[in-house]
Amino acid sequence: MYSIKYTSSAKKEMKNLPKEIRKNINDGLEELTDDPYKHNIEKVNSSNKSAIFYKIRVGKYRAIFFIHNKALIILVMEVGKRSKVYRKW
Repeated sequence: MYSIKYTSSAKKEMKNLPKEIRKNINDGLEELTDDPYKHNIEKVNSSNKSAIFYKIRVGKYRAIFFIHNKALIILVMEVGKRSKVYRKW
């Protein structure tokens, strides 16, 4: 079973979201803990070619994360509205 970790910037972004949206994102990420690859995740087209990032959709919001298979960790890198979340990637 995978565990979910957040970068410090993702934690800040989550705190700024409305409570209901935050709960929906957390619920969506919790579903991934059994096996993230059997759920509806998509690869993110990234300029960083050394790592593969994924995203989940929750309404107008996205959570971008990295899956560390050896350590069984889902590392959430960024959370936000679709219009802003892809600017770094």
